[in-house]
Amino acid sequence: MNVPILLLALAAAAPPVPLGPMTPATPMTEVHRQDLGCVALLGLVADLQRRGAPYAADYPDVRETGKRWAGIVGQRVMDESGQPRELVAMAIQQSVTDWQAEMARTADARWLASRIEQCQQRMAADLAADQPLPKPENAQ
Repeated sequence: MNVPILLLALAAAAPPVPLGPMTPATPMTEVHRQDLGCVALLGLVADLQRRGAPYAADYPDVRETGKRWAGIVGQRVMDESGQPRELVAMAIQQSVTDWQAEMARTADARWLASRIEQCQQRMAADLAADQPLPKPENAQ
């Protein structure tokens, strides 16, 4: 996977941290780790789709939506945990390495497809919640 592209997407999506009183960082929660793991897995899928891997076409295209979601998740983890961008990026990179090792160990395509589907559902829910509200129609 092209990890630098994923890390750049995360960095570009996050606004600079304002200077001011620092809140102490807290450990990432299990939900944070699961979300970052899904960002990593979908990033791997997106990379395979970019490279035209034939089996990657079995999954919905996550190249653009995955990039947007990576920014949303990264920002949320930073906001909720107080962890700096670099540590969140390192956690994603570690998840990429873990997924690559898991993929090399298992030949169970159904298990992997199930994990990808679960991550796509998480992403879809977050992206739907991140949509701006529709403009009200003028009542006349």
